[in-house]
Formats: sequence, C-alpha cells, structure tokens
Amino acid sequence: MSLQDAINQLAALAPKQAGHLIRHDDWNSLIAVLQTYGASLTTQDTDLATLKGQVALLETQLGTVSSQLQLLDGRVDALEQQIEPLLDNYLVTLSCNQLTYAMAEFCEITAKVTDLRGNPLSAPYPWVDFIASCDFIASWGCLRAKSGFTSRSGAGENSLSVQVNSQGIARVLLRSASSEGFTQSEEEQLSVILDMQVPQMQMSVRKAFMDAATPMDEGAQQAYRVINREYERKDAKTMRSYADSYHARHSQWHAEPAGPAYGNQWLDYRATVLALAKPDSNPQTPDGVRGSASLQVTFRDWLWSWGGYYTDDTEDLVIEVLEEMHPVFETEDLYVAFEEKFQKNYQERGLLGRLKYMEAMREVLDRVDPGDDPRIQTAREEIERALDAQGATELYGMGRSTQEALVMKAHIGHGKQVGVVRNSVDNIALQVEETQGVQAAVQVLEGRMQASERLGQNIHSGLTLINDNVRAINPLDESSIKANVQKISVDIASLKAQMG
Repeated sequence: MSLQDAINQLAALAPKQAGHLIRHDDWNSLIAVLQTYGASLTTQDTDLATLKGQVALLETQLGTVSSQLQLLDGRVDALEQQIEPLLDNYLVTLSCNQLTYAMAEFCEITAKVTDLRGNPLSAPYPWVDFIASCDFIASWGCLRAKSGFTSRSGAGENSLSVQVNSQGIARVLLRSASSEGFTQSEEEQLSVILDMQVPQMQMSVRKAFMDAATPMDEGAQQAYRVINREYERKDAKTMRSYADSYHARHSQWHAEPAGPAYGNQWLDYRATVLALAKPDSNPQTPDGVRGSASLQVTFRDWLWSWGGYYTDDTEDLVIEVLEEMHPVFETEDLYVAFEEKFQKNYQERGLLGRLKYMEAMREVLDRVDPGDDPRIQTAREEIERALDAQGATELYGMGRSTQEALVMKAHIGHGKQVGVVRNSVDNIALQVEETQGVQAAVQVLEGRMQASERLGQNIHSGLTLINDNVRAINPLDESSIKANVQKISVDIASLKAQMG
C-alpha cells in the first residue's frame, strides 16, 4: 500500500458518530494504514539521516568553495585592473556600396568607430590614422577627403587622415591609381562621362562596362564609341588628359597595345584599404592604435582595352588622311608640304590620337604609288623612317598635344638634305659623264694630232727627197732629167698615198 492509499483509507474511516461500532474490516484497515505510516516514517528517518550526511558534506564543500571564491575575487580584481586599458579599444568597421567600380569612378568608403560594445564614443572624437592621426591607406588607388569631415591629406594621395563625427563615422573617396594628379573638378567631369547614356542600349557607359563579360561584348564596344567622341572633342580635354596620362604611365601598352587583356578579358585591380584608429591626431601623444579594419575594392580597367580599340579603328581616318595627303606628293617641294599638313594634325591630337594618326599615315604611305619617280620613292622612305622615329618617342609621352613632332621635323629636314645631296650627286654624275666624253674626244683628237704629226714628218721627208731630186737634175743632160723626174713622180705619188 502506498502512503497515498493509506491516507485515502484513513479518510474513509472517519469521522464516526457516537454509538457506531468499529467493524473488523475498519479495524484491519486502520492497522494497515498505521503500518504504512510506520514504514513511511522509518524510510523518511533513514532518508533524513542520509540528507544530514549530505548536508554536512555540502557545508564542508561550501566552505572550500567560499575560500576559492574569495581567492577568485582577488584574481578578478587584479584581472580587471589589467584589462581596464583594453576596454578603451575601439571597434572599427569599413563598408562601401558595391564590390566593383569602373576606373575613374568614385568609391565612397565609410569607417565607423565605436567602443567595444558598439556605442558611439564621446568627445573629443578619435581619428582614423596610419601615421599621424586618422588614416586610410590604399596599396593601389588614390584617396580624397569627403566634404563635411575634418581631414588632412598625406603625400602621394594614398593616405588620408579623417576625424570621426559624433556618430563615430568618417568617410573618404577611393579612386583608381590612374586618377593621381587630377583635381576634384576634373574627376567630376569624368564621372559625368561615365554617366552618359549609350545610344540604343538604355544604360550608362559605366554600366555597359560593368555588365560586359569581355571587352569584345557589344555593350562595351558601343560604350567605347561614346568615349571616342569625348576623347576627340577639342573643347573638353579632361577625358583626353586622363586617357593620355594613363597610357603614358603604362609604357608596356605602347610596346604591345594588343596585349592579353585587349579584347579577351578585363583587367581588374583590387585596392586594399586599411583603417587604423587612434584617440587623437597629436603626434606627440604616446597613443597606440586602438582599432583597425581592412577592405578590398575592385576597379575595372576599361582604359587598357579601349586604347587598343581606339588606335586600331583607323578606317575612317585613313580615308580622311589619304584625301588630304594625295596632292602633297604632286607638289614640287614635297617635304615642306608634307610637314606642314602633318604638324597641323599632330598638334591637334592627344597622345593616343597621335599614335592613331601616325598609324593611319603609315597605311596611307603604303597606298602611295611612287612609280619610277626617284624623288617620290626617296621621300616616302624618309617619311616612313620619320614616322617610326616619332612613334618611338611617343612610348614615353614626350610630346604634348601643343608641341611639334620634333623628331619628325628632324627626320624631314634630314630627308630634305638627302634630296639636296642626291640632286648634287646626280649633277656631279652628269658632269662626270660629260667630262668623260670630253676626255674621250681629247684622246681621239690627240691621236689625230699624233697621226698628223707623223704625216707631216713623212711629208717633210718626201718633200726633202723631191727637193734633192730637183737639185740633182742636170738641165743639160736629158737622161738626168728623165731619171730625176721619175724619182720625183714616185715621191709625189708616195706623199699622195700617205695623205689619203
């Protein structure tokens, strides 16, 4: 019987009224209940003894724990004193709006500085700094201050110090490394160009570049045409300056414009930005860095592939140059006429425009038929050499758009001198030929004179003989007259034969 059953039976036995008899069943039930109560009390007494032992053990353990707790409290106090300076550290996070940007586009980076619990810091507000105070360091790229923040620029445009505001926020603008040296106004003009719409595509130039899988995609090619027009505009030189400075810094592009990325794949560069936070900007304060973060942003280099596209697209320019240069080769002073037209077109173009123009000029020279005219043959060869020499100087961006093609000018002058020397040589050759003819005539005349001299000597000898024969005639002797007359006749006949 369980204790609860005993309780239930005991409740059933009571209450009793006076005069009621206790039956044996009730008595037996009462005894059973009392037995159950007794067994339960016995068990509880045993359990109570066990509990007392356990309580005593717990009291002993609690004393030990209390001692350990006191020791731990001492250690915690010491640890709190040690970690208290660490609680002054900052939680720094970096973020931007997107992962990939087009070259010449701005990437706005936000740095947030809080305490370790994420709460804003109280004034004076800290700086995010690399060397001096608030600093953003870009391993590839240029940094510009965002308006509305207290900032200090570092050398080389790859470091910048910014003080956070009351919300713990500091912002900077990250640009590609090719933007170094350009003013904010010029960069804004480039941003406007990237926002231009690509005809018939319902998207901006920057989106066309970002959406195209390769530079050969139709969207990218259409966007290149927009850039072409902006580059060749004479009244807006920002795009020209930006593109020319990029290619002047990448001499390998000039040596091999159709490199592996041209037309096959995009060149993407990752800019790594570090943010290091300090409590102030005073270099004399011995403060360490209290928080740091890093961020990577990708820039798509569309200028590399566009440069190859632009300089290779010479078909229309070749037709234009051919029409302009065709009369030049018919002029008398060919070099002067060529240089005048070339220099005019050269000075009006940027670095890439000059490369494209010289490439078109080479194609035009290939189409010029000099025929048998040595003057035109020589001029074409000299102009081709001048183009090659001028093109070599463009590898380093030596000529500004307002300067003459000095190397070309020098080679054209050399070509003129070659023409003058060639004419002089031709004249000398003609004179030599005439002199050789005179010399031959003199030699013939000299031979004739020598023959005449010999003939004169023979005639003189014959006349001497005739004279002797005449003197030998005895007018009184007929036989003497006859004999000497015969001799004289023979001598005269001999003279006639010698004189022809």
